[in-house]
Order: sequence, then C-alpha cells, then structure tokens
Amino acid sequence: MKRNYLILGTGNVAWHLAHALKDADTAIWGRDAAEAQRLAEEVGIDWLASIEGQDNAQTTIFYALNDDAIGVLSKALQLKNATEVHLSGSLPLKALSAPKRMVMWPVCSLVKGAAVDMQRVPWVVQGDWVDHLPPFSLVEVNDDQARAKYHLAAVVLNNFVHHLGVLTKDMLGKVPRDLFDVLLQQTINNMFLDNDLDKQTGPARRGDVSTIHRHLHLLENHPALRDVYQQFSSQIAQRYEHEL
Repeated sequence: MKRNYLILGTGNVAWHLAHALKDADTAIWGRDAAEAQRLAEEVGIDWLASIEGQDNAQTTIFYALNDDAIGVLSKALQLKNATEVHLSGSLPLKALSAPKRMVMWPVCSLVKGAAVDMQRVPWVVQGDWVDHLPPFSLVEVNDDQARAKYHLAAVVLNNFVHHLGVLTKDMLGKVPRDLFDVLLQQTINNMFLDNDLDKQTGPARRGDVSTIHRHLHLLENHPALRDVYQQFSSQIAQRYEHEL
C-alpha cells in the first residue's frame, strides 16, 4: 500500500510526529507492537505489524528510534525507492543506507503527552530530498558538522540551563511559579543579539567582588551550584577584564 509517511518508533518524537501528521496518510510501526498499536489508535492512524513492502517512491520513512538502532534497521531494510529520514541531531547522515536520505531534527524538547505546535518548531534538515518532508519550519545545513554544532548548542541551552534551574530550585526550596518568568524571557531575548556583550549584567560583569563572596557564602551547603557559580563568575569577569 502506498502512503505519504511511515513513522518507525513510539517514543517522544514519534508521538509528536504522529499527531502532527495524522491527516497526511501516515502509519506507524514499533518494535513494541502493543505500544505502536496503542499510539496508532490514540492518534487515529494506521498501525503496521510489519514494515515489509514499504519501499515505494511516495513514502517518506521517519526513523524515530535510538541512534544505535537507526543504522542497523536501515541496513536491514535495504530500501531503494522510499526516502529515509532520521530524526537525530548528532547521528551522521550516512547512517542511513537508502539512496534518498535526509536528516530532520527538531530544535525543541519533546515529551510524550505534552502537546507542542509542530508548525512552530524549527527543524534542522540535511540532505537532497527536502520536497519529501512535511511543511514544517525547516533550517537547512550542508553537512554533519554544522548540524552537530547546532545539536551541541541545544544541549547547552536546554539541558544545561534546565539543570541550573534544578540546582537553583534545590537551593531555594519552594519557588513562586512565575517569579522568574520575566527575567528568563529577557535572557532569551538578549542572548543572541549582535551586541550580546552589552546585555550581560550581574556582579561578575561589574567586578562586584563583595556580592560574589556573599553569594558563595550562601551556597556553602550547595557545592554543585557553588562550583558552577564560581566557574561562570570567573569566566564572565575575565571576559570583561575584571579581577575577582
């Protein structure tokens, strides 16, 4: 049977992609057959018990799987006509075996069950078959290294910043839900401006040693956050030619 899209996998990205493409003649397959069938019924798309016979020119196959499984399955399928697309930020394009192959990586933290407007999510894409991809917001790159750098930046800005938030919450205890909303939005807005150095604020930017020492004293019982505070303060001060 010919179809537009086939999603391989049942995890976070597969869940969001299935919902986004549910009206585009999409089917899903998973190594966990029961979960794949459950997700298909939830979304209202076809579920496949087998992925044999899916090699046709009108099908785009998305590998929403762990990185280690993508190359193994692609090699096993030996597709010649379908377009293969993996959804990993760091896995090389050549992990896919088909002549028509792409990468499409979402620059977003996707969690199953938490709805996201996929039309607003930027997708970094690499390869020669962009016309086979859904009509999302696509940012094209030319090689694996450029995409890997974007992926690295996403890890720093998402995972590391989130971890800073966790450490900060451990230090504060209960926090009013919206206390830092304006501050965080300002930070995001200022982060990649051309004059980003002019937007840096805080005691390390000013060379305010007294405030930094008071903060470090408050963090004596929070060594992980204290280490981060010291390291970041030192780097910021050095950038602005202050001695701490």
